[in-house]
Amino acid sequence: MYLRCNFALAYGLCIDEQLLKDLHGKKKQESEIQKELDNLKDSLTFEKQNLEMAAYDYDKFKSLCNEKDAELQVALTKKQNLEMQFSNLNSQSLKKHISKELVQANNQVLQKFQEELKACPMLRTAEGIKRRLLTEKASLEKN
Repeated sequence: MYLRCNFALAYGLCIDEQLLKDLHGKKKQESEIQKELDNLKDSLTFEKQNLEMAAYDYDKFKSLCNEKDAELQVALTKKQNLEMQFSNLNSQSLKKHISKELVQANNQVLQKFQEELKACPMLRTAEGIKRRLLTEKASLEKN
């Protein structure tokens, strides 16, 4: 009988020790998963901020392009008016004067085109960043 009790006590202690080890392992695993979750939350917050900044830059570049487009339309209208004035003039001296104005107007239009061409890659870059961040955000939110 004494032997049975010792065996039962020893067996019970072994089970208790194993359960404590399992519990400790589970708590450690839970702690690691919580840390990983916290890191993912921080990463998501950071990516949301990046997305907001990209959206702001996108809107800024889009409004800048719209503004430049409006200026370009005004310049093109001015150029067309000068061309019509030029075609209506009969005097050679006036034609020379108007042609100088037309050349200047053409140069201004060309310069505006060049400025817009410089702004377009920045807009495309901002759009690319925005798309990438939206994809990353969706991926992080799925996880």
